[in-house]
Amino acid sequence: MTELETWLERTAAGRLGLPCLGLDVPLVECGFSSRDAVAFTGLIAEHLGIALAPTLLWAHPTIRRLAAHLNAAEPGRPAAVPARHPLDALLDAAERSPTR
Repeated sequence: MTELETWLERTAAGRLGLPCLGLDVPLVECGFSSRDAVAFTGLIAEHLGIALAPTLLWAHPTIRRLAAHLNAAEPGRPAAVPARHPLDALLDAAERSPTR
């Protein structure tokens, strides 16, 4: 089990009040509601320091698939929406520039 899988599994199990979950069991089968999924996604985003879609767990319903998705872009870097959009730098620069 990877470090990320361990963290995801422990955090999800804790959310449900269970000692552990299987890596390949869909979280909805373990008792996750849509409210749990959104809250869990928020915890993941906070833990990794990235923004994530609230529907993440519906596309990647197991701990193993979720961890694989989060690690897909490159080792050590989650495949997710960056916390800051690349265009934000342009908007910041435009706000700092003198107006005419």
